Amino acid sequence: MHGNEVVGREMLLLLAHYLCQNYGADERVTKLVNSTRIHMMPTMNPDGYEISNEGVEDVNDLVGRDNANGVDLNRNFPDSRHPFHIQKQEPETQAVINWITSIPFVLSANLHGGALVANYPFDSSMVSSYSSPQASYTPDNDVFVLLAKTYSMKHPKMHLNNKCANDTVSFSDGIVNGASWYSVVGGMQDFNYLNTNCFELTFELGCTKFPFEKDLRSYWLDNRESLLSFMEQVNRGVKGFVLDINGDGVQNAEITVMGIEHCVKTAVDGDYWRILVPGTYKITVTAYGYKRQTHSVEVYDSTTPTWLNITLIKEDLNEWSQINDFNLKDNIVKMENYKSKELFLSNLEDLEKSLSSVAELVINSHNPDTSIIQLKVTENVGSPDEYKFKIAILGGLYINEPATREILLFLARHYVEGYRKKNPNIMLFLSNVVLYFIPYFEQKNSYEKQCMTDDSAEMTGPLLLANHQQNEQKNY
Repeated sequence: MHGNEVVGREMLLLLAHYLCQNYGADERVTKLVNSTRIHMMPTMNPDGYEISNEGVEDVNDLVGRDNANGVDLNRNFPDSRHPFHIQKQEPETQAVINWITSIPFVLSANLHGGALVANYPFDSSMVSSYSSPQASYTPDNDVFVLLAKTYSMKHPKMHLNNKCANDTVSFSDGIVNGASWYSVVGGMQDFNYLNTNCFELTFELGCTKFPFEKDLRSYWLDNRESLLSFMEQVNRGVKGFVLDINGDGVQNAEITVMGIEHCVKTAVDGDYWRILVPGTYKITVTAYGYKRQTHSVEVYDSTTPTWLNITLIKEDLNEWSQINDFNLKDNIVKMENYKSKELFLSNLEDLEKSLSSVAELVINSHNPDTSIIQLKVTENVGSPDEYKFKIAILGGLYINEPATREILLFLARHYVEGYRKKNPNIMLFLSNVVLYFIPYFEQKNSYEKQCMTDDSAEMTGPLLLANHQQNEQKNY
């Protein structure tokens, strides 16, 4: 992606040749190719490569680093951890985003030059300080350290901690957390982890970014084993299929591991892969319209995965409501349309009348267009509550997201009905807390709204069809 860092480009071309040449003749290569879909992108920035200079030893040489528009592509990806990092994606960046979000990649290597180290995410620090970088670790830090060491320890030089001329820090075992080295906001490595199932690392393959052709053989010999060993790690951990009772794959089911706040999702056929270090794990599978399942699995120190196939059973909404939602039929009835402001207010008034000792509807203005509506829910509502915790729950804040307003109403019903039925947890909660349910309504109806559920669609759930009459932007 940096056009003047060409070692990775040449290594991938040599790797492709090596795999094709040895397939069917070498047992290891044959097994790897038969069990893994391998995609290679030798050049992300061909324009930068065209103007780069061979044999330049200066690691600060920037000729060819950027694309033809003068943009560093490894600062050009969306970055959800840094909401003010808003950039227009370059054509190369957008093409790569389309590529990595359309294929269920599991493991990726981003090859660079100018140093000799295996770099793992997060690449960006939450503290803006170039002079004093702060480490920033993912929930899967143990996995990333294992993957980084897999590459560095198989490399004859990387793990020896040899510095390049421009290095100001040393790298123990030849690995480094990216943010602790220097912070990169908008990098491809973090984008992969935050937006896809893919675990990506960045490998800096040498001090010289664009070595002479005569030196490429030594680079290949240094990196061949590391590249092969790294690719083999894709089969480490747990893999399997999530199916329905008919044997069809369930797409976009979430695979979560207890204690690790990062999920992966099933692909179109219900297949999934989850890289993990050795250990015993509880894995939970959730999918819209299905009962949640949790299973215990043992992961071994091996590149042979533990298989876990799961068959999900459709959720019975009536049964679910009886167990989890006090049998509130209004909360599970199929919606054809979102509620108008008048109907929504009527529902809130019904809640207030049903249990006036707990629910109170407050409208802070006589002008219906500018009024702030809130349903106050607490034990002995109206009594002094200065010693209670106050929690505000807003719905419909963005005018093209009315579903959040409907969920707010469902939740308010849940607490009121739970108190009526003397649920001990809710009674204790509302004795110490004041809940303010605040539905927001746009002043003018600038959207035509329709609620739809298509049970045969690839992704089921309420869908909003909005015909924009005026532009609206949101910043994330």
